[in-house]
Amino acid sequence: MELKNLQLTVKYGGGSVMVWGCMSAQGVGNLHIIDGIMNQYIYLNILKTNLAASAEKMGIKDYFIFTQDNDTKHTAKKVKAWLSNNVTEL
Repeated sequence: MELKNLQLTVKYGGGSVMVWGCMSAQGVGNLHIIDGIMNQYIYLNILKTNLAASAEKMGIKDYFIFTQDNDTKHTAKKVKAWLSNNVTEL
């Protein structure tokens, strides 16, 4: 075997990309690439920037059900307060 004939690869990982996105039966919304480590403030900014714009893009701005998991960033008091004031149904 000669080194020039080998191609090095990384197995089982080697990197990751974190994104926020949304989808519905009407289509897909924005896809936001997250740089670094996400916290409640970054998550809240992503929602403020992308949630309504995505709902409008999909034609569901007046009515949609927003769901997410129970990650601590998603359930932070500031995030829950913003969602309760800006999203009709959770």
